[in-house]
Amino acid sequence: KETQLFLQGRENKEITNKLIQEISILKKEQAPFPVTIKENMNDTAIIITCYNDSKFIKCQYELIKRFHKESVDIIIVDNSTDPETTEQIKYYNKEMGCIYMKTNASSKNGSESHAFSLNLSYHIYKNDYNYIFYIDFDCFPIKEFSIKEMLNGKIMTGVGQNKDGIEYFWPGFVLFNNGEIDRSLVNFSCNNDLRLDTGGNLHSVISTYGKDKCPFIPETHVQNPHFNKSMYNFYADINAGGFMHFIGGSGWNKEEDLEHN
Repeated sequence: KETQLFLQGRENKEITNKLIQEISILKKEQAPFPVTIKENMNDTAIIITCYNDSKFIKCQYELIKRFHKESVDIIIVDNSTDPETTEQIKYYNKEMGCIYMKTNASSKNGSESHAFSLNLSYHIYKNDYNYIFYIDFDCFPIKEFSIKEMLNGKIMTGVGQNKDGIEYFWPGFVLFNNGEIDRSLVNFSCNNDLRLDTGGNLHSVISTYGKDKCPFIPETHVQNPHFNKSMYNFYADINAGGFMHFIGGSGWNKEEDLEHN
């Protein structure tokens, strides 16, 4: 009943049905619960979503631990379909001591799959943390930062998207005050009616609280000579040199000969 209330009125029915099914599976006593829980959780969480790639995880974890000012729980959401990659992520997770969550959300539609894993993880952890930072596994902090300081007085902030004048947040880099936000508005699904990609429904957060409470973080594209494809020969500098996002690092663009150095 709680799951149905949480999802009531959501626009993407396919993702909603998958989410209900997934949570139902998790609740069955005979099924192994694919979430590793830690005691004495912090009030802040960084949630990393992974899809069929494990090579960045350890580096990202080490940089977060090095540069984040306060104690933070790191949650790895593994949305992989490749069993070998899942085993690698599990190995790194055990070594690093993160909270681990495995989904079975992957589908032919990458946007729906991504949204599914994000919504499922938020449903599970939404009552555990006051501050949450969702970040893709190919984004790396490169100088000291604090989630609480980045959110100072804000409801939500992150990398912005704009389509036909409608603004929303890219869910690969978005953080929010989970203690203050109306949690029913946190929905990472695409908005098919408005033709918005993953995170499109977060436009309702901006329309509810306004741009002053939901500002975009600056993002600048920088040439990267180590990428050999002209469409992706850049990386994104986020928050004035605070983070680097390696465009295409997750392999979404299907470029097998993309070089990563």
